[in-house]
Amino acid sequence: MNIVKLTDNDLRVSAHVAFDRGLPSILQGLRNVNGGKDDPFLRHVYGAIGECAFAKFANIYWDGSVNRFNGMGQDVGDFQVRARSAKNLPMIIRPNDKDTDLFVLVQMLSGLREWNIAGYISGKSGKEIGKLTPMQGGDRFLVSETQLGDIKDVIK
Repeated sequence: MNIVKLTDNDLRVSAHVAFDRGLPSILQGLRNVNGGKDDPFLRHVYGAIGECAFAKFANIYWDGSVNRFNGMGQDVGDFQVRARSAKNLPMIIRPNDKDTDLFVLVQMLSGLREWNIAGYISGKSGKEIGKLTPMQGGDRFLVSETQLGDIKDVIK
């Protein structure tokens, strides 16, 4: 496992990013694009902290961008980060995700402080080997951790 432990400051910065991302979405009534039914703010918290954890692991600057939507740049460096709130949850690839993007699965292990960088896959490969599954937000390709490549193969 590729475990990352986050500091109080990492969590503080991530929480601010999550708030700046989440509040406008909630006020506009936007729904979770991945069909989750959890707290609408909490998904932004997991996403921002997952991005922070991956950036720390890969030693890549994370700008904590706000107001980015699909097709408007990568989350961290050259990567799209898909954060999950538990280790046993698969990576989610949307049908409209770019085939050429690299997606990284980041899993929360223990509270908000400890995360596992599970692996990576290209959008194209994720769509080819992932299980197409209907979800509340539309069909999604679900890719298990065992189908991912070793993240150390693509970090410079």
